[in-house]
Amino acid sequence: MKRLLCCIMALTMIGSATAFAAEPVDNSAIAEKALSEVTALYEDLYTITNAEAEVQNSTYDDMGNIIVDVVVSFDRTLKATCAEDMPYIQGLEIALTELTDPDEISAASAYIDAKKADLEDNYIGVAQDTYIELQVTVPIATARSNAAQAIGIDNIEYVGMNENVPAKELAPDSNQAMMEPGQAAILNITERMATPSTRASTINSVIKNYDRVRARDYARDWSCTNGSLYDHATCHNPEYTFYASNDCTNFVSQCLVYGGLPTDSKWKPYTEPWKTTGNAGNGIRQYLTNNGLFFHSTNEKEAFAGSIINWLNSDGTNAGHVGLVDQNDTATMTFCAHTRCRRSCPWTGEKVDFYIPYWDSYEGDWTK
Repeated sequence: MKRLLCCIMALTMIGSATAFAAEPVDNSAIAEKALSEVTALYEDLYTITNAEAEVQNSTYDDMGNIIVDVVVSFDRTLKATCAEDMPYIQGLEIALTELTDPDEISAASAYIDAKKADLEDNYIGVAQDTYIELQVTVPIATARSNAAQAIGIDNIEYVGMNENVPAKELAPDSNQAMMEPGQAAILNITERMATPSTRASTINSVIKNYDRVRARDYARDWSCTNGSLYDHATCHNPEYTFYASNDCTNFVSQCLVYGGLPTDSKWKPYTEPWKTTGNAGNGIRQYLTNNGLFFHSTNEKEAFAGSIINWLNSDGTNAGHVGLVDQNDTATMTFCAHTRCRRSCPWTGEKVDFYIPYWDSYEGDWTK
């Protein structure tokens, strides 16, 4: 009898799932609802325009839930009217008032001025492109004809480079949480000054050839939003080989070359430093740091456009994936990458670190 009841229940569930599956599903409405839920996360800090959503695919999972893959795109413009309105800048300036040493004040002030200039010129009043790959789950118990209305932010995941992340993590940090890295950045500057390390003597002046804005432009020109792992025209500069499922470092190297960083006998197409991140100790990260071109940082606020974003495993080890930062207004950051292909995609949730050029070509000065 018990076995019979179990069979009846299983058949009932299958029948219910089949009935639900037979109902019409408006995937376009689901995509629009996902777009509305995600853009709402940004609306405290940004004015949203040109918002669109495109359905990429729709399937069922093992439980009978509908899984809809969606790419949303929109422009976001900071509501701040000047750099001083940004919480990160406010944190910097608070920390500046606590300094007493003239040299520290001078260095910190220079860093703050550079950050303000970058914000004023590139972000305040400037619409920033944003493309996000999402996965929307419509539960089996939801009437398919009413699916869009039943979806909330908890039904939506951001499709990350290593793993999916709840889409609500795309929301910018609170003002207080954005101020704290600013205060930490000033502390970092003073600590570096207190131990005048080998940094100044090991910086390679070749980095002054690197134009980070040109590198950013290349990254945008040769990336797309379809998430592909394989060769396709929108992401393949025909001057270079494309490595299916493993083109990320090859792509970043192309960005750096287009930005003006000269190749040499160790870093050129298609040496190990050119095409690998360096899990074996001989990749692009080691090449750039060992040669005094880029420095390592865990502070995302320091990583201006033209810096490298590097993914890590949960234990902090290198995950073997890199991209190029193309926007960072100190509230949110986006990147471009290959395999998976992404263009102006937000970074959120996943564990990363950064590699930042010693020379800031936009400011025409050394990175503070």
